[in-house]
Amino acid sequence: MMNMVKPNLRVIFAAHIRNQRVALGLTQQEVARRLKMDRSYMAKIERAEVNFSLKTMDKLRSELLVTVPEPKAYQKTLAERVFRLRSSMYSQGGLSEKAGLSIAFIGRLERGEANTSIDQIESLSRALYIDGQELLSD
Repeated sequence: MMNMVKPNLRVIFAAHIRNQRVALGLTQQEVARRLKMDRSYMAKIERAEVNFSLKTMDKLRSELLVTVPEPKAYQKTLAERVFRLRSSMYSQGGLSEKAGLSIAFIGRLERGEANTSIDQIESLSRALYIDGQELLSD
């Protein structure tokens, strides 16, 4: 039996963004222009080649998921979930050590002040024994 590797959040989000963009009949150039980003950066996001931030995820989500009025910010969702899960397992220092992230970052994240990257979310999800998508889902 073949060992299946689960795709990481970057790959999952990239596929979702690409599918939504295509479904809306938009080009990468059109989306990039609307979001004031370079088209090549948009292409890299869709190919899961860059470590983008939650602010970028929120911009893309609000631009491409037009049927969702005022979506809950990923940053707030992540802050609430990490705090709740971390509190039952670790101190902030314990999570910091387990995830390989600074304790100052964990504090900013839980206060909703950190512009967390997709790779940092992956590190947190592994440390908290949860799927990265669950950390971000509404």
